[in-house]
Amino acid sequence: MGALLGASHLAPLVSGMEGKLSFSQNRRQKRFRLWAPGVISLKNEYRASLITFGLLNGLIFLANIADLRYVWVSYGEAGPQELSQYVHAGTYLLLFAILLAMAAVIWYFRGNLNFYPENEWLRGFAFLWLAQNAMLAFSVALRNWQYVAHYGLAYKRLGVFWFLSLVLYGLYTLFQKVKNRKTIAFLLYRNSWAIYASLLALSLINWDVAITRYNLQADNKEGIDAQFLFQDVSDKNLYLLYQYKGRLLEKSGWNQATLEQALHKKRLKLVRRAQANSWRSWNYADVRNEYFLFK
Repeated sequence: MGALLGASHLAPLVSGMEGKLSFSQNRRQKRFRLWAPGVISLKNEYRASLITFGLLNGLIFLANIADLRYVWVSYGEAGPQELSQYVHAGTYLLLFAILLAMAAVIWYFRGNLNFYPENEWLRGFAFLWLAQNAMLAFSVALRNWQYVAHYGLAYKRLGVFWFLSLVLYGLYTLFQKVKNRKTIAFLLYRNSWAIYASLLALSLINWDVAITRYNLQADNKEGIDAQFLFQDVSDKNLYLLYQYKGRLLEKSGWNQATLEQALHKKRLKLVRRAQANSWRSWNYADVRNEYFLFK
């Protein structure tokens, strides 16, 4: 994709070099030009961008066909190793590809090409390109959801969902930019507010408790990752771990002694932190834990 963008960017320069090489031949015809040099350059850029978006649409079409076959049609058939490969190796590459796609639209519709009177084909290819990237984003979300169904929720898996929601909104604002001939400032304004509003909304949720509750209640195919809940999640979830001791013994693969030892260590950690805190550290999650553990 970078090569295509580079080639399209160099197309006007190559055209200029050809014009200089044939300067002596065209010198006599200079006064009879029907188009200004700027218009010729714009037409060259239009043709280059049309070819680029045509090729890119063809490439992403093949990727989406593969996703339809192996992600949508064969949903639930992938094993743990395949899902791990999808999420840890493939997801970040797909997200990077979507960001490059957004950069391509911003690049080609950055200036006068927005207002070129004969750019209907280019706009159509751009709309198709955005729609196919949205399809790619939904495929990534489905892969991530399959991984959650097998292994449960985790912070990075939630982060993928959050990022994909922002990507889909960004693709929508790009659609508005191309359709209504908006500026890059419009994109920055809308997407900055979207990021800010999403961060505010996410801060209202206690994710330690939400992740723990989901993982303990859901019927994950690979069981419960008890080590993650005890070591990686903060002690805000301690009261839930006590409430679901039976579920942990059934689904985690731990024995009674190992579980009791892990609960004791996490409880000591909570007690030490509570003793070191002052009234300025008061929060509802700690109060709920203390009420459950010491009532």
